[in-house]
Amino acid sequence: MATPKIYIDACCIIEALKKRRGLTLSHPPSDIDMIERIMRAAREDELELHTSIITVAEVVHLGQTPPPADLKPYVERLLLSGRDGVRAIAPSPQIILLARDLATDENISGGAADRIHVATAMTVGAEEFLTLDGRLARKMANSNLRGLRMVSPSESSLLPDRYRQNDIFNQPQA
Repeated sequence: MATPKIYIDACCIIEALKKRRGLTLSHPPSDIDMIERIMRAAREDELELHTSIITVAEVVHLGQTPPPADLKPYVERLLLSGRDGVRAIAPSPQIILLARDLATDENISGGAADRIHVATAMTVGAEEFLTLDGRLARKMANSNLRGLRMVSPSESSLLPDRYRQNDIFNQPQA
């Protein structure tokens, strides 16, 4: 059986980091909890979790001004080390051209960063695109995304059942 592939939008990573630092969340705790569970499943090789390397630039300050001094190296380790389950994908010419085509062929307006995220997810063959950005999900609703489903983290159908259990953090490692 093929390993499920999930793409995680920068906004999901931002919310998970805000929770870890005890900051005010912008989204329901149930979604943030599910992000943590999905990231754990990725660390344990139960699924592939991808994001664009531009996420590093988007996770700037977590709503704090000035940004915490330790945030930059932490985000770099999380997204660039390859050890924490998240695979950061560099925008290739193929991804950039697909992002352009989403604007011209699919009439998806808005920021290039959003289209790069979607094009990256499509290019890696992700089945789900996790986002907390309702605006982005509405823009993509009627687009041809090659089977890619835009979902909130709590709506993911690819997370193995054992990660959905309420006592997940008290279970022994398998």
